[in-house]
Parts: sequence; C-alpha cells; structure tokens
Amino acid sequence: MWGGPYGNFGSSLRPLRLGERGSDVFELQKLLKDKGYYKANPDGIYGDSFRNAIHKFQKDNDIPVSDNIGYGFYKKLGVKLVE
Repeated sequence: MWGGPYGNFGSSLRPLRLGERGSDVFELQKLLKDKGYYKANPDGIYGDSFRNAIHKFQKDNDIPVSDNIGYGFYKKLGVKLVE
C-alpha cells in the first residue's frame, strides 16, 4: 500500500493547513475533483486553488469556512478509515 495502512491517508486523518504537502492532500484533491469542486490536476500541495475548492465545499455542506481541514470536513466528504 502506498502511504500506510490506510493508503494515501497513512495511519490517520491528520489536520491539514495551507502549505501542507502529502499523499493525503493528493487524495483529498482527487475526491474533491470527482465531486466537481477542484478543477486543477491533483499535485499533493495545499495551495490557493485547493483552498478555494475547500471553501466552496465547506459552504455547500454547512461546515464553518476555514483554511484548516479537520475531522468534520473528512466526515462530510465521506472519508472513513476502515481496517
């Protein structure tokens, strides 16, 4: 497996902030792209275009708008870690 026991999410759902990099960011970009929120090609970097997609998803799903990604965001996106 790539990234850890949970694939691209490694061993847990880590909180993310602007500027973060990793396979988990890449996976979130893919998921948001599939839902029509992220327009760029996934690159694993939490930059401005990804932040814009996050904010739109947050607004559409009644999540307080923030640059930080936490458990509530993952849950609304449908991300669950299953062993």
